[in-house]
Amino acid sequence: LYAILAKDAPQAIVFRRGPAKLFATIGWNLADDSFSIGQWLKGGIHIHASDLSPDGKFLLYDAATYRNGSFEKDCYTAISYAPYLHALDFYFHSNIEAGAGFFIDRQSACLPISATGSRFPDNRRQTNLKLIPSTAAWLRAGQTWFSRGLLASGWRQYQTTWRKELP
Repeated sequence: LYAILAKDAPQAIVFRRGPAKLFATIGWNLADDSFSIGQWLKGGIHIHASDLSPDGKFLLYDAATYRNGSFEKDCYTAISYAPYLHALDFYFHSNIEAGAGFFIDRQSACLPISATGSRFPDNRRQTNLKLIPSTAAWLRAGQTWFSRGLLASGWRQYQTTWRKELP
């Protein structure tokens, strides 16, 4: 089990992995400790490359289904209503390491661009979120999407641990 917490709301998404090559999402309301079943995915979700919007409304995740035999159509980054996986914004990419992103605030998210700077024509966009492409400088910084998301949320890394000052 893995969980991602919303920064500004008592919401979380729990990822359940297994049985083999299956993932489930579960919404967790931290205010009343209730759960709501999301969806199952036959494939893989790169959890460290996923994020929940600060208000808990949107889930950004990187996934691969490996069904078509073509990594260009099997790997994608999507934005959906949490806790569901039905993609509102959908971006194909060439491998699971090339996708992902994180939310900067409630209205904007950072997504990587492909090596050529282009996207596939069958991508779709249904949210009004402002999407900010990453830059080569970010990629050269040697940080993962996971660590960039933590840094953007106020966390600081101390050797091998992450810490955040409480108010």
